[in-house]
Amino acid sequence: MLRQISRRISQEELATTKPAAERAAHVIRANSLPAVAFDAGVLNLVFASWLFGAYPEHYWVLYLLEFPVLTLTIALKWHESNRLLYMVEFCWVINAAGWLFLVLELLPFLGAGGAHALAAPVRLGLAHAFFATANGPLALSVFAMSNALVFHDVERWGSIMIHFGPALVSWSLTWKRAAVQAAWPGAFGALATQAAACATQRAGAARAACEQENAAATAAANAPLALYFTWWLVYAAWLLIFGCTLPERRGSRSSFGDMRPLCAKLLRPLGVGRAAVRAHAVLYLVIHGTLVSAALSLLPSLLRRSWALHGAFLVLLLLFVVRQGGGYYRHAFGEKLVRAVGKELTEAAKTE
Repeated sequence: MLRQISRRISQEELATTKPAAERAAHVIRANSLPAVAFDAGVLNLVFASWLFGAYPEHYWVLYLLEFPVLTLTIALKWHESNRLLYMVEFCWVINAAGWLFLVLELLPFLGAGGAHALAAPVRLGLAHAFFATANGPLALSVFAMSNALVFHDVERWGSIMIHFGPALVSWSLTWKRAAVQAAWPGAFGALATQAAACATQRAGAARAACEQENAAATAAANAPLALYFTWWLVYAAWLLIFGCTLPERRGSRSSFGDMRPLCAKLLRPLGVGRAAVRAHAVLYLVIHGTLVSAALSLLPSLLRRSWALHGAFLVLLLLFVVRQGGGYYRHAFGEKLVRAVGKELTEAAKTE
């Protein structure tokens, strides 16, 4: 009799715990890593690291190949989740411009003619702009956006690519200049130039040429800010006319929409209400312009002085994204998974 009662109790316990166990297992499987994406991420990191270390003069070609693929993949995902407005932000637009600049430098080597499509002063200005934006606002966005090295997530990988990738390209093009010129003769022009003392030149053609060269160098040095404020003016017009209302009207997500609560909080002491969306947009534009201008003017000029300092900055960025990635994996497969399983077990107990 006792044996029969004991067997019945065991069967009842199994019947009640099995559904809960199955539900918990389902949660764990749903949160498991996608194998193909993880493998592709790891292999891409290994290959990119090898290429950057062994053949840095060719690293920029890898960026050229990966950027459109990742951009298209992320754009399709964001279109489904109504987040496509992020693509009009400076980081994505300037990456597209930098990618186009690299494409134009590659064209002469693809049978498109021996001459470069752009004049030398324009190429020099774009080279300055590429270095400044890569090591200024884009690189600092790694910290601001808490970029994490997560292998299986294409969106996080894309964020690292647009914020960290250009800085790696700029380091290889700037400090491995001899190898770049040997592998790609004439590409990227003179990546750095110095103003000559034109006063020592005699009047005439020599002095005119010297002054013209200095004017080109000055224009190149101002190119990063000119390029940024070209985007800023177009973006400001779009944002103030109708872009600022899109998050509310269509339920879209955007950088301005993410920052609007902070802008509203800052303007509240001035009597600006929460409904004053264009006032919030103006403050957002002012903050954006101030921060990016400072980033373009200060950090790149410092990093351009030393390959070691520039390299140390890149190592700092790498250590940050690695630590953030480790924190993501510890959270995703630790506390987050525990909470998800606990919630499912609680729901199972209620239904039973």
